[in-house]
Amino acid sequence: MARLPPRLQRYAEKIREVGAKVELVEQQEQLGLGHAVLCARAALEEEAPTLLLLGDHLYTTAHPEGTSCVRQLLAAYTGTSVMALQRTAEAHVHRYGCATGKWDISGKASWPTRFGDGGDAEPRRVHLT
Repeated sequence: MARLPPRLQRYAEKIREVGAKVELVEQQEQLGLGHAVLCARAALEEEAPTLLLLGDHLYTTAHPEGTSCVRQLLAAYTGTSVMALQRTAEAHVHRYGCATGKWDISGKASWPTRFGDGGDAEPRRVHLT
């Protein structure tokens, strides 16, 4: 690490600090997101905040100030569950799970009321609206 420029040394140290706080849990058999969370249950501290990031997702932001998705989630956290969702064109919803809910007046938050698995869009349109 000594051969790195000072800026990259600081970056590498920050990554090392974050890595010390992260515990990776592998889901041996692919049985869905709910199952993956259950696999991680033993690694979670009871009543402690937990940030769940999916390793096969690329997290980008459209925030006007460039605030990362994780920073937005942390800022929104007030002691109750918080989740990030993305809008998806109907032609692509078969690749993802879906959610519907109620938006607050500012349009910055939603309270999901129903969830659906990936698959054909028509049953979800009927049951999630």
